Amino acid sequence: MIPQSLIQARIDFAMMTIMIKGIIFDLDDTLLKTQQTKFRALKAAGKQFYNQDITDEHLLAHWGKPFPVLMDELFLRAEPTDRLIANYMSIVRNFQNQAYDDALRAISGLGQTYHLGILSSASRDLVLHDLQTSGFDADSFVHIQSANDTLVHKPDPAVFQPLLQRFANETISAEHLLYIGDMESDYLASTGAGLHFVGIARTPAQQAMFSRIGAPSIASLEALQAYVERL
Repeated sequence: MIPQSLIQARIDFAMMTIMIKGIIFDLDDTLLKTQQTKFRALKAAGKQFYNQDITDEHLLAHWGKPFPVLMDELFLRAEPTDRLIANYMSIVRNFQNQAYDDALRAISGLGQTYHLGILSSASRDLVLHDLQTSGFDADSFVHIQSANDTLVHKPDPAVFQPLLQRFANETISAEHLLYIGDMESDYLASTGAGLHFVGIARTPAQQAMFSRIGAPSIASLEALQAYVERL
């Protein structure tokens, strides 16, 4: 028979309120409409530089991989990685990224209460460029982590170490951070690093994916404030 004191301890633990102090966002396809914008840029780069007709199926097969790996595999290693990246970067700014409307509103509102951050696998210059041109103020974020800050990538939980060190300076540890992303790798990496997670599921396919892996999700970032307050 389980002692009454142990039962009560379990009840007390289950009823504990999670105190969220910081909210970290994935960038591509969470705050920005990156897939639809960058698919066009990648197809254009493939055709212009390598006479390759890159299909949506090929893009989807590699989407979400670390940026250098994405370049290698999309362009079939036609050149050394640094040249692939340089060619792509020479035209990508012709394809301006756009923010989700709910993302702009969410960042504006949540920044008044929580410390905000971004963790992205894209290069720093591209992250900062996309934030600026899509209407975000980079100063809204305590820390913006890019591919320049780590050699580790999702779903490896160690990808969060630079960000966690920065938030530790604000006396905020992993158990007080919530990560928002759109892919299974976001869930695996963040929860593996000790953060809380909620998925942004704007499509039925995303909702089904998060349900399959047992991850909570919301359909819009406008629901994020209420979600955090319920934790």
